[in-house]
Amino acid sequence: MAEQVWDYCAEALAQAGLRHLFGMTAEGDGLLEAADRHPELVAIPARDQRGAGFMAAGYAVAGERPAGLAASMGPGNPNQNVEPSRSLS
Repeated sequence: MAEQVWDYCAEALAQAGLRHLFGMTAEGDGLLEAADRHPELVAIPARDQRGAGFMAAGYAVAGERPAGLAASMGPGNPNQNVEPSRSLS
């Protein structure tokens, strides 16, 4: 398969030190799928956008490591942005 823009994004995240990316599958953006293909990243799918936010926040707090969150555009976006930002305070 030919490389896509999302593959370059996944590579940039890996080079920055990210190892785990949370998000919903089939959201149409392809970042989670690109992370799944990347040898240094672990893609962790969720069934619900808010759940992905909680999972990323919990991972970041418990592991004291950054966690990536693949957010989609639209009305579900605040669900994904609120929880991780609260865990950083």
